[in-house]
Amino acid sequence: MHTQYSGSFTVNLPKRELSLLTPAQYRAYRCAFNPLADFGYNTDWFKESTRTGMTHMHTLTLSGGTGKSNYRITADYRNATGVDLRSDRKEYGARASANHTTKSGLFSFSGNIAPRIIRKNNSVGFGAILQNNPTYPVYDDNSPNGYYHFAAGVVGSNLVETATQIIDNEQVRVLEMSGSIKANLLPLLAPSHPDYELTSLLTVSDHIADKYGNYYEPSTYSGQINQGQTGYAEKTSSTSQLVNLEWVNNFSMSLGEHHLRAM
Repeated sequence: MHTQYSGSFTVNLPKRELSLLTPAQYRAYRCAFNPLADFGYNTDWFKESTRTGMTHMHTLTLSGGTGKSNYRITADYRNATGVDLRSDRKEYGARASANHTTKSGLFSFSGNIAPRIIRKNNSVGFGAILQNNPTYPVYDDNSPNGYYHFAAGVVGSNLVETATQIIDNEQVRVLEMSGSIKANLLPLLAPSHPDYELTSLLTVSDHIADKYGNYYEPSTYSGQINQGQTGYAEKTSSTSQLVNLEWVNNFSMSLGEHHLRAM
């Protein structure tokens, strides 16, 4: 039996691709004509709404067997956090496969099974960073949840509040299975023609995916307050299945300089 392990660790840094107005520039260009637009704070919305993303992955593989009978089992784990304050993703997966060919070489069998579980918190997005007034604060001790509430009709949103107060996650469960039988019919039907090839392959596969979602806005969230609502919650679920059955026959032969193939 052979054992193999591999792992990796990566770091993702948010990149400022656009040069946003600083609070001082905003006051000079915007508040000079509209003093009421200056709320007295100095907020870097890009810095407040992003973080350093980190990902680590681990894979363990076990394999063994002979040329006619062999197996391979792989298990993997992945944990990643995005560069926004909420997004993350965890994956647990495995794959097992086995192959066997009879002593005569007439039949070959193979099978695969691969379960996987994915849990993730969805990204908040970064559009409001371009719209937010840099003189707005992030926090407000007088608000119900401690975050500054953007008034209804104001362009932008408090991304920090959205990332920490709203629950928006998904869980996906996937199961893939397949099996095949291959028959090498030439030794049985035409043993005197070793230069001919005649095979028949029957394959069946099944893919099942279950998806569950959760979304929740508390009554203290500014969006709920602005709409005069007292909270919102939603649960979703879906299931899909795809089954395939394939039967493929291949034939090839050579006659002098001529070659014939059919499927």
